[in-house]
Amino acid sequence: MKDFDDKPTTIEIQEVKEHRKEMQTDLMHSFPGLTLFEYNPETRVLQAAEFALIQKQIDFNHGFMEPNIMDNNGLVKIKKIIRNKGCAYFQALNFKNALRKVEKNFR
Repeated sequence: MKDFDDKPTTIEIQEVKEHRKEMQTDLMHSFPGLTLFEYNPETRVLQAAEFALIQKQIDFNHGFMEPNIMDNNGLVKIKKIIRNKGCAYFQALNFKNALRKVEKNFR
């Protein structure tokens, strides 16, 4: 019989979970009227998160974007979060509400 206690399968599953978590935080959806804030619990610094504008090539036939968002070459501008290690990201209406969320969740 085959032994099912192989360690490499658990490592592969953890790598996939880490990759999915990284993808989710990079492409967070922003809600209209809310600001994305970044909080570093080690230094206790709260600030607005920084974004980088990137262009992606979308296939006209299989793309999920609406055609009026794309230009003639099929390029779409997307905002991507510039992530800092060890920081937590959340959305709030303004800085005062962000402070309330930090006090509630991180102290």
